[in-house]
Amino acid sequence: MKPHACRGLATLMMCATMCGASAVHAQSFEPVVVQARRVQLFATATIQGQNGFSTTQSLNQFKERPPEAGFLGPFSVSDTLVFDVAAPDGTAAAHFETTQSQVSSFESEAMSFEGRFVASASTSGTPGPLSTGFVGTNGEQGGSGDGDFFGSEFEVHTPISAVLTLHADVAGGGEFVFNLDGPSPNGTVPIILVTASDSEPGGGVIVAHEVLLHLAPGLYNIEADLTGGVSLNAQGEFSAGFSLLAVTAPVPEVQSWALLAIGMPLLAAGVRRTRRRHA
Repeated sequence: MKPHACRGLATLMMCATMCGASAVHAQSFEPVVVQARRVQLFATATIQGQNGFSTTQSLNQFKERPPEAGFLGPFSVSDTLVFDVAAPDGTAAAHFETTQSQVSSFESEAMSFEGRFVASASTSGTPGPLSTGFVGTNGEQGGSGDGDFFGSEFEVHTPISAVLTLHADVAGGGEFVFNLDGPSPNGTVPIILVTASDSEPGGGVIVAHEVLLHLAPGLYNIEADLTGGVSLNAQGEFSAGFSLLAVTAPVPEVQSWALLAIGMPLLAAGVRRTRRRHA
């Protein structure tokens, strides 16, 4: 987790409490137009043969919840990509395989996301020194899409409490980014931004934990994006998820809501946002 994200969570804890409370459903979340749930797989390779000539090929696979199916309800998909690239003279080849899955749901009282992908990239023969390759998610390679992605804007009409659960294990080449934005007089501002990857101080693991949030009425944006992959002659397995469940809990004092309203602009000043494209 980034240091500024830790500070943001610490500030938020003025109005949020670590908890293990049991949840009771309540009609609370209303989705709006900007929504996306999808998985995207990607492989690319340049394989050089012993004669010095190379073959370069790429393959992209994309699956999303179709608009005509409606956004509410479950989305469960598992997609596999198998891809081979051979050098022009047949003296070398690369072999890729990756499987990516998402099980997610958006209901009026709860939303959840569980993403997972495994990837392997191997070679055969005698690849030349200019051979390269990658298999995983397109978002990790700077493409136009994301990887295993969940995103939605939703409205809260009356003050509620909700339990947020987070976890991730993306060590070895993956990244998981979760952000929740909340209402402010000028639109939305960051409430929570958490990143797990090998380059983060906390590494690629978020130990499963729960946070009790008190959500004021207004417009919210929530996103979860699992990306990453492996290069030639490597393999990896990556997973992450979240759930947000409305609960019946004591509504905080007016002073607590004031603390949240004051704290969110301060969080906005300290959080470096990386916006993810919505479908």
